[in-house]
Amino acid sequence: MGVIDGVTALGGSTEGLARVLGASVILSGVAGGLLGLVALSLARILDRLAGNDADPARTALAAGVFLVGALGLGIGGHWIWLPRGSRWFDPEGLLATALVVAAAGAFASFASRSWRLRRGASLGLRAAGSRPMGAALLLVGLSAILGIALDRPALPPEDGGPEDLDRPVTVERPWNVVLVVVDTLRADRLGCYGFEAARTPRIDRFAAEGIRFEWAYSTSSWSVPGHASLFTGRWPGDLAAIPIYSELSRLPIAEPGGLLAETLRDHGYWTAAACANALVGPVTGMDRGFAVGTGFRAPGARPSHLRVWRALRLLLAPVLDPAAGHGLVLGEQITGGALRYLDRAAGAERPFFLFLNYMDVPDRIWVDPEGPSAYDRAVADVDAEVGRVLDAIDAGSLADRTLVIVTADHGESIGDGARHGHAESLDEGEVRVPLLVRLPEGRRRGEVVVRPVTIADIAPTIHELIGVAPPGPVHGRSLLGEEERPILLELGTSSGERWLACRSGRYKLVVAPDGARRLLDLQADPKGSVDVRASHEDDARRIEAELWTAAGAARRDSPDGGGRSAEDLERELRSMGYVGD
Repeated sequence: MGVIDGVTALGGSTEGLARVLGASVILSGVAGGLLGLVALSLARILDRLAGNDADPARTALAAGVFLVGALGLGIGGHWIWLPRGSRWFDPEGLLATALVVAAAGAFASFASRSWRLRRGASLGLRAAGSRPMGAALLLVGLSAILGIALDRPALPPEDGGPEDLDRPVTVERPWNVVLVVVDTLRADRLGCYGFEAARTPRIDRFAAEGIRFEWAYSTSSWSVPGHASLFTGRWPGDLAAIPIYSELSRLPIAEPGGLLAETLRDHGYWTAAACANALVGPVTGMDRGFAVGTGFRAPGARPSHLRVWRALRLLLAPVLDPAAGHGLVLGEQITGGALRYLDRAAGAERPFFLFLNYMDVPDRIWVDPEGPSAYDRAVADVDAEVGRVLDAIDAGSLADRTLVIVTADHGESIGDGARHGHAESLDEGEVRVPLLVRLPEGRRRGEVVVRPVTIADIAPTIHELIGVAPPGPVHGRSLLGEEERPILLELGTSSGERWLACRSGRYKLVVAPDGARRLLDLQADPKGSVDVRASHEDDARRIEAELWTAAGAARRDSPDGGGRSAEDLERELRSMGYVGD
């Protein structure tokens, strides 16, 4: 049990493997010994209640059932029913604790009154135990319902507002920055990108108010490398952000000071985040630089219980709130946090950076059956939530001095080539994302940019617009320029495979883990379903050379890449199948 606990704990730990596993085993051993003493004491108590002629085996079984029930209510209650974002000793946490304790007490009463085993009696329930059992079930249900009713992000700390900062603002143009990431959002499921059946009126209207980038890409097809490039302007290989999930706890996203929030904070910005993605937080270090945060752990706060709580809310939502249709949207929490942060920032002269991440799309399609219909329903819901944030910005005095960017960290396969999900390939459905930029004062309203760009260009664009230098080397370029250059995409799958791709002009070259190459003409075939390499060998060779240059630059700039020669890097990529013979 200690080993299992240790492996689980490693997901959010920066400690070494041996230390975490060792501590978990020792603690589990101590806890097991204490539970053994408690179980022995309970067995003796129940034996006395049942009489001297009680069957010891059945008495021990009764004690065991009681222990399992009490521990399940005590531990599971706090993990599932404690409102997400609250702390142990705030009103919501105390309420959840009281409900769990009451439920455990009712269960104990039921156990002691119902299982008084005497000679010849069978193990079963007595009428005397029906009332305590009913009370226990009522309290458990009430705690779940109240937990959902009270479920909301924790309010930002009173000492974490913009008025509490004394760092001077040192940028040329102190524009506010709002960066919205809709997790797992494909570009081709939005009306502004030509999807006729789209139900995204608010995002479509926002697209018309700014610049829409027709061919925008993530740098990978899952959250960690995508967000890493978004926050740093660098290719994921540079950031070591392409490993499998088991390596996450030792993932060096970037050296301290290299994230966008850290840069803006150091230049006097108030930085806030409302983020629903557990991978964009302490486990990867991407919460660095934010003064306050909802969803992932803010400085000094305990991590939220994400997984079981989210599943419970989604599964119970159709019963608790039939009007919600297919689920109670987690985006409501993110929007609620965003509106509070905007309200605090609006009354301050200090510029702010607000980062939002919505997980409605992956959460919904995880519960609903696979397929485009479930996906589109989730996109429609998140459109409404993003719209509430945009409306709040437009309703006040923020719009003319706020840069707003809406994008995604990656896409999703929804039946493309019989695939469902993401992080398994670099196909267009998994890596092409929307990118919409609205500049302050309505500049460049209604423009459409057709050259390929990447979310690694977002951080350099923000740096340029507010007038600060990037904190280190970047591979992205300003979105406002005219330069067209190759775009690198990388992926390390959960099975340990490595993929590489390069978008250059109208073509995209994909290198599979076995070294096989495909060349796609995305101008003629936007879905990328036809390999044209045989008829375009010169283009394939040119793009492969560009791919090698970009991948080599990323690895030369990586923290462990110093001192390696070009020949070393070429051998490394050749061994991975990235460079042809």
